[in-house]
Amino acid sequence: MPLEASLSALKQAHRSLTQSRNWRDLSADIGLQALITATEILYGHNGWHTHLHAIALHDRNLSEQDRGIFEYSGAKLWQSALGQQGYTATLENGFDVKNARYSVADYVAKFGRDPADIADRRSNWGIEREAVKGIAKQSRSSVGRSMQAVLLDSQGRARSTDGKLFSEYYAATFGRKLLTISKRAKELLKLDDRIESDQELLAENESSETLLAMLTRAQWRVLLQGDRRAELLSIAATGDPELLTRYIVNICPELEL
Repeated sequence: MPLEASLSALKQAHRSLTQSRNWRDLSADIGLQALITATEILYGHNGWHTHLHAIALHDRNLSEQDRGIFEYSGAKLWQSALGQQGYTATLENGFDVKNARYSVADYVAKFGRDPADIADRRSNWGIEREAVKGIAKQSRSSVGRSMQAVLLDSQGRARSTDGKLFSEYYAATFGRKLLTISKRAKELLKLDDRIESDQELLAENESSETLLAMLTRAQWRVLLQGDRRAELLSIAATGDPELLTRYIVNICPELEL
């Protein structure tokens, strides 16, 4: 099915679930206070695979009994919410609960500061990164390829099969939030409630733009393959063009600027 249809059904089902009285009752039973929800989109042998990862914040450490109640009752409610959209999911595969209180707490506190070495990053990829950094994965699992992998496989050819897939992904996700942090989660984690959209940030900075460096397509590919976009932006934020140039040359020594 088209990605737009799959994504819309997923979002509508999630909204229906979290706004239902039964979900509120379940949340009260297990001390669920807030959610941080990320949408992950893969493409595999069966087409688009859209699903949600959510960090659930509770007012207590869940016992095995609590976790079992959450998983079974949550799966039944999720199955019902999907049914309202004309779809279904098995109880075994549709709703999964894992206890990750230590790794997630640490990761949220650091908020995405991954090891610089990509081999180390792969070996330490756990539930916490799965939850909020799915877009950064270069996954080619049995379930499917991540969008970064699809983009890299397209080799910049918009008319290739992978190029068309990425274009469909871009069209379906433009203007959508793929990461949602509830107001209550922001309060619990003491995050700034005013998180600006990309459009707001662009409008704010448009008048003060400064060209620091220009990348070739080959250089950009090297940076993507090493998942170094955050590092690049951090160095660019210093406003020092010489420092930025030295960084790019260090990463891509065989490529001329």
